[in-house]
Amino acid sequence: VAQYPEEESEDTQAGEASHWLGETLIQMGAAMHVTPSVRDGLVGQAAPNGVIISDEMFEAAWEYANDVVREIKKYPFAAWGVETRIKAPYIHAESFGTTDAYLYDVQDHRLIVWDYKYGYKIVEAFENWQGINYVAGLFDMLSIDGLQDQTLRVDIRIVQPRAFHRDGPIRSWKVLGSELRGHINQLSNAAHEALSENAKTRSGEHCIYCNARHACQAALDGGLGMFE
Repeated sequence: VAQYPEEESEDTQAGEASHWLGETLIQMGAAMHVTPSVRDGLVGQAAPNGVIISDEMFEAAWEYANDVVREIKKYPFAAWGVETRIKAPYIHAESFGTTDAYLYDVQDHRLIVWDYKYGYKIVEAFENWQGINYVAGLFDMLSIDGLQDQTLRVDIRIVQPRAFHRDGPIRSWKVLGSELRGHINQLSNAAHEALSENAKTRSGEHCIYCNARHACQAALDGGLGMFE
């Protein structure tokens, strides 16, 4: 990272602005009753990172926020959060992430985790490792133990309004919490190996956005087929 630092592209900055807009709409509770004044007050204005909010950005964030607010109103006593930074110590002491949104209803045994994607590259909900990492962190943060997870209905939900997918812009992977323990163990093993002295480099689709891929022998050995 120090040798090949990440650089923010225009697409990355637009994504950050769209996430800020989604958070704003959710916090306002405006997604269920957006009035012209709300839209007019946001479109054309600058997000905190300086990116101007466009109509396309508003429509995408609105679809995401509308889905979150719908669930919040369905479960009025549930705990929920937006842009929540969580740690996942079970995976690794240095494992952390920021959930776009989550909702946890104790009585209904339901946990929903949203991952909002503003880009065009298709992201699947099924066995989504980023979502599983968030769930692991939420298990710890919400004190969900090995007994509770046996009846906990987990919904890892990808919201990707600008990408064309046969299943539509909102896709879910619904699974019992207990069934995710094996996946969480795999993440833990991979994290400890990656941060060990004997770490191995493995090429794959995950290399696409890496700034060091031109200098990585594993990526070069893997060929150029993974690159856009």
